[in-house]
Amino acid sequence: MDNELDTIGKRLKYARTKLGFSQTELAQMVDLSMRGYQANERDISNPSIAVLRKFSDLGVSPLWLLNGSGKMELDRKSKEIYKNSELTEESTANVVKSFSLIFDRLLVPGLPEAKIDRIHDLYDTIGVQNTKAFFEFISEISDPLESFVLIQVLNPQDESLFQISDSNLYRYHPLRRSWVKNNNLNPEKLKAIFPSDDSMRPTLVQGDVLIIDERGVNDLTGLFAIESRGRVIVRRLDFGVSGVSISTDNEQYPNELLSDEEAKKIKKIGKVIRIESYR
Repeated sequence: MDNELDTIGKRLKYARTKLGFSQTELAQMVDLSMRGYQANERDISNPSIAVLRKFSDLGVSPLWLLNGSGKMELDRKSKEIYKNSELTEESTANVVKSFSLIFDRLLVPGLPEAKIDRIHDLYDTIGVQNTKAFFEFISEISDPLESFVLIQVLNPQDESLFQISDSNLYRYHPLRRSWVKNNNLNPEKLKAIFPSDDSMRPTLVQGDVLIIDERGVNDLTGLFAIESRGRVIVRRLDFGVSGVSISTDNEQYPNELLSDEEAKKIKKIGKVIRIESYR
C-alpha cells in the first residue's frame, strides 16, 4: 500500500477528495458535526457505521477504508451487496458466525441482560429478514465494540481450536483500545498470529494468540514472527557479529546459526509484544 495512504484517516480524505466533496458536505451527509468528521480524517477517532455506509453508497469499499485491502472502488456486484444487503442464506450464516465469535470475546461484564436477549433475538431473525436485522445487529454490538480495536489475523488457518470449516471466519482479533494507547502502539501496525507448530513449547502452544508489532522488525533480539515457505512461524532471533542465531524453545526442533549473507533472506513480519493464552 502507498505509504501516503497508510492510515484510515488518510484513506478517508483521499476518497472524499476523489469524490469531489468538502469535509462540510460529507459531514452533513452523515449527520455529523464538522469537528466529528475532521477527527476521523485526522485519525483521532475511527469512522462510524454511518460514515462507512455513506462511502459504500458512493462506491467506495468500506474494507479498503478500514485496512487498505483490495481496491478503493467497489465493483458492480459489491455495490449491490452493500446497497441492498441481500445476502445468500449461507453468506448470512457466515456473517452471524463471524460476529458471534467477535461478540463472545468482547462481551462486556455487566452488559444488561435485556440487551443480551435482544442480540440473541437478532441472531434468530437475521436469516429471514436480512436487510433490517443485519443493520440492527450491527447497531446492537457497536457499543461494546467501541472499547476495542480489531487487528488482522495473518494465519487464521493455523488456529487448531476451530473446525476446518470455521478457520476462515476468525480473521480479526480484538484488543482493548486502552492497552494499545497506554503502550504507545499504532493499531494499524499490529497483527495477530496463531502458533503454527510446537516449536516454541512450552512458551507457546496452539490456541495462544500472539500480538506482533510490525515496527519491531528492525530490533536485533527477541521473539519474532517470520515468513518461511509460505507459512508464518515464530522463532527467537539474535543478530550478533558472527551471524544470526535462530532458536526454539522445544528441544525436538533444531537451532540454527546463519551467516550474515544467509540472514538477509530472513523475512521478519513483526516482533511479538504480547501473548494471550487461554490455558
